Amino acid sequence: MHWSDVSADPNSPEALAHRRELLGAAWRPPVTDRADFLVARARGKRVLDVGCVDHSYSSSARTGWLHRAVAGAAADCLGVDVLAEDVEQMRREGYDVMAGDITAPSDDLRARGPFDLVIAGEIIEHLGCPQQLLAATVDLLAPDGELVVTTPNPYAPQPVRNGRRRYASENVDHTCFLFPSGMAEMADRTGLRLVEARTVFPGAARALAVNQHMTRIGLARWRRGQRSADPSARLLRIPFPASWVPPAELAALVVRRASWWLGETAIYVLQRHR
Repeated sequence: MHWSDVSADPNSPEALAHRRELLGAAWRPPVTDRADFLVARARGKRVLDVGCVDHSYSSSARTGWLHRAVAGAAADCLGVDVLAEDVEQMRREGYDVMAGDITAPSDDLRARGPFDLVIAGEIIEHLGCPQQLLAATVDLLAPDGELVVTTPNPYAPQPVRNGRRRYASENVDHTCFLFPSGMAEMADRTGLRLVEARTVFPGAARALAVNQHMTRIGLARWRRGQRSADPSARLLRIPFPASWVPPAELAALVVRRASWWLGETAIYVLQRHR
C-alpha cells in the first residue's frame, strides 16, 4: 500500500504515520563491514554486480576489491559497468563481465537474468536520475530477488556538520544523498519495497579511535604550515580531514545511543512487491 492510498496529502498525519510504520519495520542494527555484509548476502546466489570496476581496473590490485570477493562467494556472478576499457581488461583476466549502463539495460543483460541479488555499491549517488536505477533493476530480479544499494549516509555526523558550515567535502561526481524515507518512496514508485535500512558502523570504540587518528593528521598538517581551506574554520584553522568530527561531539552522539545512524555508509535492501 502506498501513502496515497491513505491520504491525498503527503504531509498529513496519516501519510506520515504510514511511512513511519514502513521504516519502523525496515530498521536494522548496523553492520561493522560493508564488504562482509555484501559477500554474505551474495553467497550461493546468482548475482549482478553493478559498477564492478570500482572507478578503474587498478582497483583490482587492492586487497578489499569488492567484485573479487562477491564473485568468489556467488554461485554465478555477472559484473556490469559503463567503463568499457576496464571491463575488457577484467574479461581478459577471466571475469564474467559486460559493458553497459544499468539505467538502460541491454537485451544481452536482460537475457542473463533473472538475478537473485543485484548489488549497486556506491553507484546511485553518481546518477543524474537515481530512480532510474531502481526502475531498470526491478525487471532483472527474480520474484524473490533483492536489490542492495549502498550509498553515503546523509545523516552521518560528517556531512551534517560540513553542510552546516557551508563546506563542500563530498566527491564532486556525486549528485545526491539518498535518505531512508526517500528511498522508500522511490522503491514504491518502481514496483519495489524497502525491507531493510541500516548503516555501516564499526562500533563506538573503533569510531572514536579513527577520529582520534584524523585529529593527529590535522595537527601534523598544521605543524607543517598547512591551514584549513574551510572559510568557517576558526582560531588555528587546523586542516582536519573532511570526515573529522570534534571528539566531544562524536562521543556525545555515541553516549546518546544514536550509533545506528552514525555510519558514513547507508545500506538499503529492496524487494519486488509480491
